Amino acid sequence: MGSKHSAYCGCGFKTEVFVGGSRQGRDDSFPHYCKTCGIVNVNMTPRKNQKKSCPKCKSTDVALYGTHEMSAFIGENYTALQYYSYIAKEFGNYCPKCHKMTLVFDPIPSVIFD
Repeated sequence: MGSKHSAYCGCGFKTEVFVGGSRQGRDDSFPHYCKTCGIVNVNMTPRKNQKKSCPKCKSTDVALYGTHEMSAFIGENYTALQYYSYIAKEFGNYCPKCHKMTLVFDPIPSVIFD
């Protein structure tokens, strides 16, 4: 099962991210940051001996949202995105436009698919 969520920042940045996948495909995604492409949906189930990579530029230099590098863990911060043990909080995430920890992941999906 997968879901589509909005991600936005007060600087005006807005995009959509996908979490999980469908029965039709083999790709289960979770948002990552690529220095070249910004926020991308990276396949969390790569083939054996294959590193996680940006689906656009194929760089393996991608950072997972929900880690200390990409998300500030502040106060009463609720889980917005979850795929198995991968979790990203609602507030305090890295914005690729203004480069501040002000990106918000909407916890309520706009679409759920299977």
